[in-house]
Amino acid sequence: MTLTDFGFGYILDSTGQFMADNRIPTDRRFHTFLLDKENRVVLVGSPIGNPKMWNLYKSTIARLAAHGGTLPDEQ
Repeated sequence: MTLTDFGFGYILDSTGQFMADNRIPTDRRFHTFLLDKENRVVLVGSPIGNPKMWNLYKSTIARLAAHGGTLPDEQ
């Protein structure tokens, strides 16, 4: 698999191997992931052009920042 790392948490899967190995849906709305500091997926979906998703990303990023890069357990 050829991956391109841009040095700031962006990886491009130019061969499609990640999608094949992980059975990612073909719907492009589900091709964006927000990861925590342990590289666990905490959100799936693109915030581009979707104000509700953008607000969810902002609040989740704020929670990640407030808790050292991981989300606290839900109470």
